[in-house]
Order: sequence, then C-alpha cells, then structure tokens
Amino acid sequence: MIVVVVVVVVVVVVVVVVVVVVVVVVVVVVVTVVVVVVTVVVALAIVIVLVVVVVIVVVVVAVVIVVKVVVVVVAVVTVVTVVVVVIVVGLVVVVIVVVVVVVVVVEVVVVVVVVVAVVAVIVIAVVAVATAAVVVVAVALAEVVVVVVVVVVVFVVLVVVVVVVVAAAVLAVVVNKECFYITTITITKHKLERNKRMTNKLFGLRCTQCLPLLSRLSLSQRKDLQTQITAH
Repeated sequence: MIVVVVVVVVVVVVVVVVVVVVVVVVVVVVVTVVVVVVTVVVALAIVIVLVVVVVIVVVVVAVVIVVKVVVVVVAVVTVVTVVVVVIVVGLVVVVIVVVVVVVVVVEVVVVVVVVVAVVAVIVIAVVAVATAAVVVVAVALAEVVVVVVVVVVVFVVLVVVVVVVVAAAVLAVVVNKECFYITTITITKHKLERNKRMTNKLFGLRCTQCLPLLSRLSLSQRKDLQTQITAH
C-alpha cells in the first residue's frame, strides 16, 4: 500500500513538474514572439519615419529647384523677347525708311503717317525694354531681400547668444564674489567669537559652521581669507 502511495505521489509530482515546464516554455515562447513583433513594429515605424523625412526633404529641394528654374526661364524669355522686339523694330525701321524714301516724292501726308508709325514703334520698343528691365530688377531685388533677411536673422541669433553668454559670465562672477564676501564675514566673525579656543591658522578651523563655507571657496580665496583672519 505504501509503495502504491509513493508511486502515485511520484507520478503526481512528475506530472506537475512537466506541466510547469510546459507552461514556462509556452510563456517564454510567447514573450519571445511579443518581443520580436514589437521589435519589428518599431523598426518599421523608424523606417517609415525616415522615408517620410527623406520624401519631405526631396520635395522641398525639388520645389526650390523648380522655383530657381522658373526664375531663370522667366529671365531668359524676357531677354529673348527684348531681342526679338529689337530685331523687329530694326526691320520695321528699315522698312519705314525705305517707304519714306519712296513716298517722300509722292505725298506729304504719307510722310506724316510714317512718322507717327515710327513714334508708335519706338514707344512699343521702349515699353518692352522697360518691362524687361523691371522684371530683371524685381528678380534681383527678391534674391537680395532673401539674403538680407538671412543675414539679419543670423546676426540677431549671434547677438542673443553673446548677450546670454556675457550675462551668464557676469552673473557667475557676481555670485562668486558675493559668496566669498558672505563667507569671509561669517568666518571672520565666528573666528573672533571663538578665538580663545582656536588657533590663528585658517586650516585649523574645526567649526561645523565654517567648514561648509570654506568648501565653497577657491584656494586663492582661502589664502585671502586666512590673511584677513590673521590680521584680526
């Protein structure tokens, strides 16, 4: 009977151990799978963010390039238009001169008409040249304004940085000096009150109030303080 009981207990223990092992294995596998999935998701998210950033940068660069190309194309078209207008005006003037030479003999009225036509052509040419010049000047001014704005922004940022650094340095010097004077007054006063139980050497101080103050002083400040205390 005892053997049977022992066997049953052993079997039960073995079964429990096997179940525990299986559960542990399953938990480990599940945790591993979760970790892998989370890692993959994070990696995908990082890749997506990088792709979006790259796409944005590419789009911005493309827009800038397109704007530059448009400006160049407008300038080229303007110059070509001016050249064409000048050529046309030259041809018209030549034709008009030929017509004038031919018509002078015929009639004065025709000459007047030709003069009016010449004036009209010259006015058109002047207007075309002035328009082209205005376009070119506007483009140049736009680029100059952009450069000036960038320079002003950089200068303002540099001025702010310099002001902050100088203010921080001045504040540090003022705080350090103030700390030194307060420490000097405190230790000197305390030293004079306890001079019967202490020596005149600064580094002989054992006062619990003076030691924390001394720890905040530099070596040169300690020497100055020692000179002041010794003088008293």
